[in-house]
Amino acid sequence: MNRARKAAQYVSDNLGAADDVIQDLIRSKILGVKPGVFGNVSPMPEKGPFKAARRGLANTVFAPRGNNQYDFTTPFENNRAGVAAMLATRGIQAGGLTAAGLGLAQLTTAFGQQNGANQQTDTQLPLM
Repeated sequence: MNRARKAAQYVSDNLGAADDVIQDLIRSKILGVKPGVFGNVSPMPEKGPFKAARRGLANTVFAPRGNNQYDFTTPFENNRAGVAAMLATRGIQAGGLTAAGLGLAQLTTAFGQQNGANQQTDTQLPLM
């Protein structure tokens, strides 16, 4: 049983470290609210457009984990409630990504069905 706990802790620590890096990249590179740990700088200036919205997203949905090694400004505490809140925000990210993928798939299907675009032309070899 001790081996299983060590393995679970190892996996959990590595997933957490990956999450720290990904969230830091999003906050620094995409939202541009702070310079990243790895020196990543956003093309968007600190005083650029939608500053309040970008800061809001960086402090809620893309907030760092509690007790992480890169960023110590986190709203999540290192307890069960903080972990549950952090997992909820990561679920929101996953849901948004899934919805975007679904929308893209539906758009691709709509373009394919428009004006018979999924039919072969006269100059193509026949499919067998």
